[in-house]
Amino acid sequence: MALYIYPSFRKLSKDFDYEWSFALEYTRTVGNDYTIRYKGNMYQIENTSSLLRKRKVTVKENISGKIKMFYKGEELRLRKIETGNEVKTEEKTETEERTQKKEKQGKEKGNRRV
Repeated sequence: MALYIYPSFRKLSKDFDYEWSFALEYTRTVGNDYTIRYKGNMYQIENTSSLLRKRKVTVKENISGKIKMFYKGEELRLRKIETGNEVKTEEKTETEERTQKKEKQGKEKGNRRV
């Protein structure tokens, strides 16, 4: 008797959400002021409920870096709060620039001693 092996893949429906189905998931706690911190940024929950304080929410980040947050499966409306502590990816922060400048000056002083 021959053994037939079925393909291990299935066709997905046309309404399958590729963008968010493979997103990374993290857990964060809502602060007393209805804010959530994620990757150095702060987000304010706009559809607030007194029940959300100190609750755990799920943060989803897709491959393009977009984020969504959920509480018990319901998506939360968010507003990013500018705190000045945001993570800068392409630009150098002022601290990094000052550090590099001091290192360069230190190397120049070291070369003069010889």
